This record gives sequence, structure tokens and C-alpha cells, in this order.
Amino acid sequence: MKLEFKISKLANQFFFIDNLSEWNFYCRRNYNKEWLNQFGKLTKKEKVALKNYRLLMQKCEKENLYKKIRNIFYNNGFKKNNNEVRKKIKKLIFSKSTNILFGSISTLCIKFQRIWGKYQATLSYNKKIILKSYKDTKNTFNSIFNRLANFYGKEIPKQDLDVYLIISPVKNYQGGKAIDKNKISIELNKLDYKNKNQLIAFWFLVVHETIHAIFENQKYKKWIEQFIKQQPPLKSKIVKKLGVNEVLREVITATATTAADLLLIKITKEKIDWQKILKKQLKTSNLDDLNTLRRWVVYNLRETINKYFNNKRKVDKPFLKKCWTLIDNYPENLLQKIKK
Repeated sequence: MKLEFKISKLANQFFFIDNLSEWNFYCRRNYNKEWLNQFGKLTKKEKVALKNYRLLMQKCEKENLYKKIRNIFYNNGFKKNNNEVRKKIKKLIFSKSTNILFGSISTLCIKFQRIWGKYQATLSYNKKIILKSYKDTKNTFNSIFNRLANFYGKEIPKQDLDVYLIISPVKNYQGGKAIDKNKISIELNKLDYKNKNQLIAFWFLVVHETIHAIFENQKYKKWIEQFIKQQPPLKSKIVKKLGVNEVLREVITATATTAADLLLIKITKEKIDWQKILKKQLKTSNLDDLNTLRRWVVYNLRETINKYFNNKRKVDKPFLKKCWTLIDNYPENLLQKIKK
């Protein structure tokens, strides 16, 4: 499987308004705060446009249409114009809804153009750094994907994986999303080839989102659902906030992402004590944040997951139960560890 890195104006435009609308929990509010710092307050017309967009996407999500709409904008968007995209969207939703969507995009177009004008060169610069790093690590990625294929019991696809580069306005902050079964996106600010920590964070994100996009197939998701039905309810507050299915899959993915440890020696030329780093991070992390729970599970199961990788062992119920116990006792188990 080969990684293809892409810069798409339409994909960035969709991400910009989608995130700015804050229509769901996963929108990056720190991005929006920075956008507002850069271009000032929203006008009344822009606020109405974002509200209309927010209501539309919440409706589309309930009808299982949101991801299909998003995918159209990300589907080699650099080759398309708005008219082509509009025709495809119209086949999914009513004309009135299509007008709301593109009306919202049009209203926020001037602000996006300012952002695009400022960051387009940065994305191109980042792509050069990423391609240079990828050239040095391509063989390592083959080993990583082989490990993950064994763990998830799935063959590595032959098609390329498209990695869309999206603007992050926050320095030293990166995020990612699985867009479709052969597409992911990574949000990033300006990279520095000499900053190895930046590159490592980027590649770990790529591996994490690749797991969601490639290795978590429908058979795996149904198996997770069946396991959950057989378990007693979880007590953790974070589960009530995000949902048990989402939390369990996220902590498994985070743990499996340690397959990317193979990159560390290649990039840094030295061994990194991840347990020490995680322990330090956990002491200052927000307990209500899913990222903290993910770090906590990885901290506890790093040795376990490496045994699975080394023995080419597939994820099984004993592994799920280990994750389940850590989630169920969270955050009390972490607090006890910190006190010690």
C-alpha cells in the first residue's frame, strides 16, 4: 500500500466551514478561536450561514449522509470545481438542502480565501518535507502495515491511500480524520524537517487514521458491537459523554498505533522511552479528555500489544477485556497511579 499526499482547495474549504460551524463534538474549537483571532468577528450574515449549515449537517448525520457529502469534497477535489461537486451533492440531498450548503460556503468564501492565501504555500512546503521523510521511511511503513494487518486479521489493500493535507492554524498542533476506506486527512501547521518530534507526531497520526480507514472493516465493527452487548455497563463518565462503541474502538486504535514505534529509530536514530513520556503527560492531562484515556490505555498495554505484534496474534476477546477494565475504572485508576 502506497501513501499519496494531496493538497485540495475544496477539501480545505469544506473542512474550514464544517469545523467553524461546530456542528458536532469533534470540531476543533481551538482552530476556530485562532481563525477568529486572525480575521475578526463573524458578521450577522455569516453567523446565520453557519447556523444553517450546522442544522443541515446534524440532519444529514442522522440520515447517514454526512460522510457521503464530505467524501465528495475530498474525492480528488483539486480536479473538480464547485459546479461538479454541486451536481454530485444534489443526487444525495434535496435542492433546498443543496442551496443551504453552498449558500453557507459562498457566505464564508471571502474569509476562507484569506486563509487559503495565507496557508497554501505552507501546505506545499509541508508536502515537500513529508515526501522527503516518506522516501526515507517507506520500507518501515510496509512493516508497520504488515503488523496491523495481522492484528486486525485483514489483508493490506493494493490501492493507494490518499492523505489529504489540511490547514491547522495552531502552531505545533496536528489532528486527523478517516474520510473513507482509502482516504484520510491530516491537519498540520508549518513543519520543520529538523524537528523530529513534529515528524514523528505526523506519522503516528497517519498510522492512527489509516487504522480507522483501512483496517477497521464492517466485520470488525460488528464484532466489537457483539462484544459490548455481552459486557456489563461501563461506569466511566467519559463513556456517557462519547458512547461506549466510540471509546472502545478509539483506545484499541490508539494501542495498535504503537506499531508506528518502528519509525522512531528510523527517524531519530535513537530509542525513545515512551513509557516515561506517557507518564509525564498523564500527570498534567485533562482527565475528561479522550486523549488522556487513550494515553492511559497505551501506557498499560504497550507490552501486551507488542507481544501480539511479535507473535502475529489477532486482536481477541482477552485483549478487549483488558481495554474494557481500564476504561471502566477510569479515571480512578489513573488518579491512584499519579498519587503513587
